[in-house]
Amino acid sequence: MKKFSIFLAALLLCMCAAAQEKEVRGIVICQENGEPLAGAAVGLKNSAWATITDVNGRFSIRVPVGEHKLQVHFMGMQTRTITLSKRNEDEELLIKMEREERKVTPFVHAGVTLSRPKGDGTDGPDIGFAVGAGASYALTHLFSLAASVNIIQKPSEWKGTRDGTYYTCDINPLYLNIPIVVEMKLWDRSNRNKFIVNLGPYIGIGLGGEYRYVGSLSDNGNERGERKGDLFTGTDGEVPALKRFEAGLQIGVGYELRHFYLGLDCQYAFTPLLNNDFKTAIIPSDGVRNFCADISLGYRF
Repeated sequence: MKKFSIFLAALLLCMCAAAQEKEVRGIVICQENGEPLAGAAVGLKNSAWATITDVNGRFSIRVPVGEHKLQVHFMGMQTRTITLSKRNEDEELLIKMEREERKVTPFVHAGVTLSRPKGDGTDGPDIGFAVGAGASYALTHLFSLAASVNIIQKPSEWKGTRDGTYYTCDINPLYLNIPIVVEMKLWDRSNRNKFIVNLGPYIGIGLGGEYRYVGSLSDNGNERGERKGDLFTGTDGEVPALKRFEAGLQIGVGYELRHFYLGLDCQYAFTPLLNNDFKTAIIPSDGVRNFCADISLGYRF
């Protein structure tokens, strides 16, 4: 009789303990594509009550009765915290996990440039190319700081008449271009695609290129004369045609589809393009500044 009483007391204790617990069921999926996440850790915050999801992303866990914080962890995803209450104790939870935003995002891009310096007598625009690589550092959920190193071509052409001479002058400069911009990201509802605008300064360092000047005494090309030279170092003791350094402002817009990025960036230089002696001798333009638009396709890792 004594043994039966002990057994009955133990059974009652187990029943009371079971009555103080409830079962929580649910499924964990990726918000980006709706795929179930197998092996996600599910448990009460600051406790040993925990389990993991099965191959279908489902889980079942018994937790003490009352209001608790349920946390879900999965590598590469943002941790989710859900408040458990009587309102949802009989429901199957649907838990959507968002990808964790990385602090640093490397990227590469390549595209074409349309350049037409601002000043008298310029013709165009002329087509060049741009390639580069860089990285974006997330400051907040919406803002990032991005820097890149690019090789960019900014060709231009002048045409006109001077002292009875018809002339054309082509320049084909190649720059090392370094913009440092602030990006503002605007997400769509799926959180996969982003509109991005950017604004910031840039510097350019002339790497090389040639100019080609052709003049004639009549528009039919008679008595034609031609000159060629290096743009940034000069030829045969000449003054260099272009200033080697430039600085200005970049503004751009773009659209990111998953990892691919299509962008349009415009750069306007605040510094003069031409050396005065070269300008006086060949191009009768004053206050010329570089202006260039870059249409590029990129990939963000």
